[in-house]
Amino acid sequence: MLDRNTFSPYTKKIRTHQLFRRPRRLLSWAWLVGCAPAPVQPASASFLLLWAWVVGVGLLLAGCQTTQHNLQGYESLWGSKTPLPSPIRHDPPRPHKPNPRYLGSAQAYTAYLRGRLLAQDQHHHHAIKSFKIALVHDANSAFLHYTIAQQYTQLGEWVQAVFWARRAVEQQKNYAPAHHLLGRIYWIQRNQALAIASYKQAIQSDPRYLDAYLDLEQLLSKAEQPQPRKILLESLIRRRPDAHQGYFLLAKIHQAAGDIERALQLFQEAVNRQPSHIEALYHMAQIYEKQKNTDAAVRCYLLLLDYQPEAWQARMELAARWLQRRAAFDTQRAAYQLRYIMREATQMESYERAFRIGSTLYEKQLFADAIVWLRRALRLHRQDFVGGMSAPQDKLYRAHAQNIRFYLGMAWRADGQPQKALLTFRRLRPVSKNIRLETQAYQIELLAELGRYRESRESLKRFRPPKSSMRRWIRLSQAFAERASLEDLDAEIRDLQERMKEAPAPEEGLMHLSYLLFKQGRYVPCEQELKKILAKNPRHAGALNFLGYLLAEQGIRLPEAEKLVATALQIEADNPSYLDSLGWVYVQMRQWVKAEEALHKASERLPRDPAVLAHLATLYQRTGRWQKALGAFRRARALRPEPSLQRKIESNIQALRRRLPKVDISRSSRRSQHPSSP
Repeated sequence: MLDRNTFSPYTKKIRTHQLFRRPRRLLSWAWLVGCAPAPVQPASASFLLLWAWVVGVGLLLAGCQTTQHNLQGYESLWGSKTPLPSPIRHDPPRPHKPNPRYLGSAQAYTAYLRGRLLAQDQHHHHAIKSFKIALVHDANSAFLHYTIAQQYTQLGEWVQAVFWARRAVEQQKNYAPAHHLLGRIYWIQRNQALAIASYKQAIQSDPRYLDAYLDLEQLLSKAEQPQPRKILLESLIRRRPDAHQGYFLLAKIHQAAGDIERALQLFQEAVNRQPSHIEALYHMAQIYEKQKNTDAAVRCYLLLLDYQPEAWQARMELAARWLQRRAAFDTQRAAYQLRYIMREATQMESYERAFRIGSTLYEKQLFADAIVWLRRALRLHRQDFVGGMSAPQDKLYRAHAQNIRFYLGMAWRADGQPQKALLTFRRLRPVSKNIRLETQAYQIELLAELGRYRESRESLKRFRPPKSSMRRWIRLSQAFAERASLEDLDAEIRDLQERMKEAPAPEEGLMHLSYLLFKQGRYVPCEQELKKILAKNPRHAGALNFLGYLLAEQGIRLPEAEKLVATALQIEADNPSYLDSLGWVYVQMRQWVKAEEALHKASERLPRDPAVLAHLATLYQRTGRWQKALGAFRRARALRPEPSLQRKIESNIQALRRRLPKVDISRSSRRSQHPSSP
């Protein structure tokens, strides 16, 4: 039974509603029919009484569900705790996640739900109609304007999308989703300034709006603005300490800038907030590898594989780490990882799996293992050949074969087998122009390395026609000039100068001319050409490094040489060639500790470069470590350096043999054969 205190205000609201023209008359008739006596049978009277009460309650419920006022009456009648719309509009607590129940009426909410279902089924035009029907009942809803703009964005109708998004902003100035949507539309339309302004307005409207931060960071990264990106991500971390994306993106910026320790700390913060963040784990493993912390790198790779067993690149990296150790158990674990890839990576062809393993091992400087897997890839690729293929399929088949053979040739050469490398490159029939050019350059270099200078010169003439492009001309000339005689260098210089008269000299042409002059020992004109490059581009890392190395080779202006090479390393951090130049500058300055540190880093990344080994051997020789110097010079000589460097290495080896007595060598060998017991 209803209480009078509850019933009185409820009936008052029903009587004053405008949609019912005569509510008092309707209620009177309902009450009269239900309560007045009638000369009928008792069964008929009870039926009429029940009918009257049903009609009255139905009219009451229809009135309370019609409008917003009656919804409040319904809540007060039944004591419902469900939050219902208020007659005064309240903004949602989170503007970027609007609550649809705050729509102005039940009809608006019903139309919105219908439009939402249609939008999920990709019926965007019908969804727009439903959202516009909802707008009829709630014309001031910024959320409904925003949903209509979303549908026009899905349809690609940018003018309408911008119009409705702006209408949403007009209804609610600080409505962050509308500003964010405007930024995305402007970004698609390549209007960078308006996109950045809209994203910033979205962040200002809601400082915790994660999507606006991430989209603005991506836009700034494409615009190559690292400092604004850094400030933005630091602000995101302050506002949203739980957002792992901010830590990860900021860590990548620090990693690119060379701040490895800070990057490692931020990657760890990202993993702490999302333990399954496989990209952060992979970057952490790469940093640990650079720090020579192999155990920590292996732990990161294993943790990554726990979350994503299909991370084939991580398995290859893990196998390479274990193969570098060369312990029996580590070799077995590496073999297990590689067999797992060959068996489980079903989304790749069998030859593609073997090729990826071989190329990864080549990049990790495991050349003997890389050769095994690349030869296996080539064999599996031949087995997959099917006769009668179409022209596109045949071209794709040849492209895959050229990649495998190209890596195999480079692995043969890096492993110290130039004859097999030359044979592999000659069998290669490349489809790509870039690979064809590199293949021809390697053939010229290998012929000169094997002492077949006449064939190398003939190959240069055959591969480089008179009207070839400047890029092809310079690349093949570089391959030939490394071991060319002085007469050949004179001819190359004359031809290059003639070509540079016909067209403006590019930086690559001036760099190559400087290299040819350096090979001839003409240091003054070489320095002049390098200064021409730096006058046009003061941040040319190659010219800075070359000029610093040129000064160090002459032993003059060494502080200037150190500054030049250090600037080149700031532009291209951890370049092994630049590290070798810096180490050679320190050797000439007699700063032995810095020199050894730089040369060791360079030799770790270029283990088969005879020039780096020769510089390291010279360091040992000048610091009195003659036995180590002799071993380093012999390793450099075994790598078949170019003739001028080979003559220097031979003279140093002879000097060390005269300095080292035979008795000392024999004693050292006897001590090495009989190690001391612990």
